[in-house]
Amino acid sequence: MSNIYHPYRVLGLCSSDVPFVVKYIPNSSAYYAVVPTGERFNIYKLPRLTLIGTIAASGETIYIFRNSRYLLQRLQHHTNIITHLCSLEDSFLVSVDEGGLTQVWNSKSWEIVSHIKFSTKAFCVTSLINPINYKNKVLFGSYQGSLQLWDVVSKKLIYWFKGFDSAVTCLQQAPAFNVCAIGLADGRVVIHNLKYDITLMTFAQDGGAITSIGFRSGSHGLQNPSNVDENSRITLLPDDNDDVYLITGCETGYINCWKLQNNGKSRSVGEARNLHWGSVITIYCIPGGDGANAIVTSGTDNCIKVSYFDRSDGSPRTVYRRIGHSRPPNRILFWPGCSAGGGLLLSAGKDGVLRIFSTFNENMNKSLGCAYAPGVPDRRKTTRQQRSPWLLPDVVHMAACSTRAEAWDCVVAIHSGKRQVTSWNFAKATRGQHWFDPLKFHGCYGEANRLYKNIVATCAYLTSCGNYALIGYSNGDVFKFNMQSGLERGSYGSPTAHFCSIVGLAVNNVNRVTITVGESEIRFWSFHEHKLHGQLDLPSTSLLVRFHADSDVLAVALSNAAITLVDIVHRKVIRTFINSEVQLCVDMDISFDGRWLVSAHHGDPLVKTWDIVDSKLIDCFRVEIPITSIALSRANEFLCTTHANCLGIYLWDNRTTYKHLHLQPLPIDFVPSENQSPVSLPTRILMTRNTCDVIELDINTDIRKYMDFEYMDDLSSGKCGEHIYISPEQIHCHLLTLSGIPSSFFASLLNLDFIRQRNRQAGKLLNNNTTTHAVAENLINLPFFLPVVETNQGLLSADDDFGNGLSTKQQLINKTSNRKRRGLLDKDFEHAIEPIPGLSMRLIRAKSNDEFDQISHDLKSVGTTVLDLEIRLLVPSAEEEMACLNPKRTKAFYDHVTNPYLKLHGFLRYIINRFQSNRDFDLACACLEILLQQHSHILFRHCHIQNNLFNQKPDEINEKYLQIVIKDQMEYDSISPYFVTLILINQAIKTKRKAQSNLTHCITQSLCLVDFIRNPVTALQL
Repeated sequence: MSNIYHPYRVLGLCSSDVPFVVKYIPNSSAYYAVVPTGERFNIYKLPRLTLIGTIAASGETIYIFRNSRYLLQRLQHHTNIITHLCSLEDSFLVSVDEGGLTQVWNSKSWEIVSHIKFSTKAFCVTSLINPINYKNKVLFGSYQGSLQLWDVVSKKLIYWFKGFDSAVTCLQQAPAFNVCAIGLADGRVVIHNLKYDITLMTFAQDGGAITSIGFRSGSHGLQNPSNVDENSRITLLPDDNDDVYLITGCETGYINCWKLQNNGKSRSVGEARNLHWGSVITIYCIPGGDGANAIVTSGTDNCIKVSYFDRSDGSPRTVYRRIGHSRPPNRILFWPGCSAGGGLLLSAGKDGVLRIFSTFNENMNKSLGCAYAPGVPDRRKTTRQQRSPWLLPDVVHMAACSTRAEAWDCVVAIHSGKRQVTSWNFAKATRGQHWFDPLKFHGCYGEANRLYKNIVATCAYLTSCGNYALIGYSNGDVFKFNMQSGLERGSYGSPTAHFCSIVGLAVNNVNRVTITVGESEIRFWSFHEHKLHGQLDLPSTSLLVRFHADSDVLAVALSNAAITLVDIVHRKVIRTFINSEVQLCVDMDISFDGRWLVSAHHGDPLVKTWDIVDSKLIDCFRVEIPITSIALSRANEFLCTTHANCLGIYLWDNRTTYKHLHLQPLPIDFVPSENQSPVSLPTRILMTRNTCDVIELDINTDIRKYMDFEYMDDLSSGKCGEHIYISPEQIHCHLLTLSGIPSSFFASLLNLDFIRQRNRQAGKLLNNNTTTHAVAENLINLPFFLPVVETNQGLLSADDDFGNGLSTKQQLINKTSNRKRRGLLDKDFEHAIEPIPGLSMRLIRAKSNDEFDQISHDLKSVGTTVLDLEIRLLVPSAEEEMACLNPKRTKAFYDHVTNPYLKLHGFLRYIINRFQSNRDFDLACACLEILLQQHSHILFRHCHIQNNLFNQKPDEINEKYLQIVIKDQMEYDSISPYFVTLILINQAIKTKRKAQSNLTHCITQSLCLVDFIRNPVTALQL
């Protein structure tokens, strides 16, 4: 297990050799393709192939998923690898393994209902379907060519079809009852009636065995999704006037479209010979929705496409695609212009295609295409097969520079066994304009072609300015080319730079020194004058070279498995990392800051991380599959690897970017124990909204709570990982805990009056209508809670006598109604003006920490305006105080509130509790500041206080009455409310000052400790 790197994601896996299935979601009328990709399956929304989620799956075990992500059941009764699955109307599940064992499972209890054992020599199952209206019946096709119709529940063989003298490769239900399409290994497709055992039509196509079949009409597809019930299946049957088309795919990637006619004949109306590079695994025609009549295909070439057969020549038009490398990638590098937090990855595969992969957004993936030799025919007049003789082989080495990427070509690629080097344009994602081949290799009368026939390019390097490309060859030549014009700008050495093959090239950042690495020596040249300045001999043959331009360090991997670091400024070896002789370095890379060197080895597939500064091995782990290429991102957050016979590009996250690790140096000869299992490769695809590890549920688990979208968002945000750390609400009682509210909230709260004033001025500037100004002036003079009516004079209070023109009787009726309305308002007055319902009573009654925590939760859930209004309403108005002193009014209106300052006192006790418990410190500070700003007049109000209180000191007063104020409510009622307010405000300020002093002391102590650790001698002297 690695101490630094952790498996993260895999890029470039789009499909596999396992057919996908399509699911229909009735609520959204959307179709989703579930595409297996190795150990996981991707979920794409059709027709745009939007990646929705990724889920895990596996080999000899059947995994039952709910909602496409929750694991409900494991079915582990098979002993061989399962090859086929078929669902029977959501009642039964049929599974077939390589040994010929067929088991039928109950979809409710997941118990085995029956099992059938086929002899692989007599009847080896190759495909199976459940025909329409054939309840509990499955049609099996075999490698021997015969077919069998079984009732799998009762284990009865209903009928044996003799076959068609060829192996059955695929079966597909036709858009008619009792009819199915049978694909054969010899390229034939048979439309057969199962009820009467009659062949309706037969046709054949080129390209080998039929691997997939689909049906569509002139306007929509005629295939059922995997989860459509029986009634919905019948609605997909075509009308009598519709034309029916059959689409077939074969093992060579050809796709043909056939029009079925009523006379039992068929004719080809379209074909595509280059839609896929490999076998076509699945063909599905979308029945409806946005992608009606679109054809979804997937192949073994790691590609899934959505196409339409709407061109005049009958060929399909591809509109959406997800493509990866069809053959394993063998060289990767991060684009030098990437920034932290992600990047673009340039990848070259054995399929000859250069691709760009994004580590954070799959929509940014691009293909740069293939490279062809000069003289290739026009692609508009030829097919891909006709241009194949000019196709260049796979790329074995790349070099890139981002400095002038927008101006001209910025990538050069060396092809296997070729002397010519191609250029590529990264910004446009296309093949470049230049074809680098020195004039030296082209002499007169064919002499040069005879002498330099077997010379190939071995390495390349682009200067930091992006203007020059240096290319080394197998005969020791090194040539310099201009990237803008493609012209040759000289060579190094006479006659050659080395007398052996060039292993690596490098140029420093200022284009003054050129470094060429041969098999046994390193030579230093003047970049512009091409003069030799020095040479450094190597103890062994060099195999691989990497250069870190910022630190002027050249890393050379030798044939004795050692890795040597050379300082090109002083021209001497500064570090040597020793490895076992069987652990030859395959690839290596230096981190962007120049502190680490990561090397990959074969023989024993190890990945080692070396600390260059300390010259120590700090990490070493073994992987399952040997590595072929390795790359580090510019911000060091990702380690990227490619592996033998793997189509994906695997990302490992560097845990030091988000976690402090205490790395201990390892012995130089450290090798993980053979008993220790290798580190598994990453399996996740790019993170999406529903990307998460599988969540295993019991069969009795209530699935409804897992359907909540908030819960799913929590899972997709990373809370479903293996090691989840849940932070407590308060780490320590002596530490100040903030409320978690953003700082912008407090900035708006403390300046709310200025914001309102600014908005009011802006509103006046926008309103040029004088009537609007008059209404606004009248509105400002009215309290916000009074009922108003609109008159000719503007907005007036509903209590004003504006009906002078009315009769005496009508005025009396209005006064009576107003009196009743005011009575209703008075009855619920306290709740009517309370922004947070029930907060007043909770503040008055709160005593425990849990009650104050609940109040904090309510205050944090409201906006700035509501919180400001709640604080403004804490202090009663003069009318409210007079009403409390009036016995009649108190009895009628303030029946349960004898002290109007109870709410203010409760709020101050809440602030004191927050300071004492060190919780929600920022919220308590903001509330106290707003309270003192809005109600500072209570500190200077004259009040009648008992004479004996004036003779006591403030500390004695606080100590005497604070416990009464906070705990004893009975004695609290006998104290003057003004005096209680002063005590509570004083106590709140004291507790705040105490909490701040404790925090300052802790911070000062920690800083002193850090200074002592950094320099103990200086700290002791101080």
